[in-house]
Amino acid sequence: MKEILVRKLKEVTSEVLETMFYLVPEDLEGGSPGGEGEYVVEIPIEGGGTKAAIYLSFSSNLAEQMAANFLAEGEVSQPMIIDVLKEAANMMGGNLVSALDKKGEWKLGQPQVYQGVEAYGMVIGLEPVCEFDVDGEILRIYAAGRRGG
Repeated sequence: MKEILVRKLKEVTSEVLETMFYLVPEDLEGGSPGGEGEYVVEIPIEGGGTKAAIYLSFSSNLAEQMAANFLAEGEVSQPMIIDVLKEAANMMGGNLVSALDKKGEWKLGQPQVYQGVEAYGMVIGLEPVCEFDVDGEILRIYAAGRRGG
């Protein structure tokens, strides 16, 4: 199941970033060096008695670029960035659930955005299931049992 999940995560991430944000992610097969992102978006997923989550870790630069591309604006505010990251998470999570769950048993929860130290705390101890280079910025994706509330 993990191989299918990772394959589908890669597919939906690439599709959403390319079509909605005009960014081309390059899969980093061997992983990447470097620290964690400034933003982590948690996407809760529930079904079949299981509570899990996908965590997307974005750098500030990547988050700003996504917001500027999506909103077609030069300068973007902090609230705009957070709204765009939530929207990206909804698109990725919705596409993932649709691709994996043909019976409609899995449900997507409300995405939550964490910043700075709080963001780092959401993924501490987790290993990324996939990583992308997006215009020189690293996007890390984690999957795990649900942390936090």
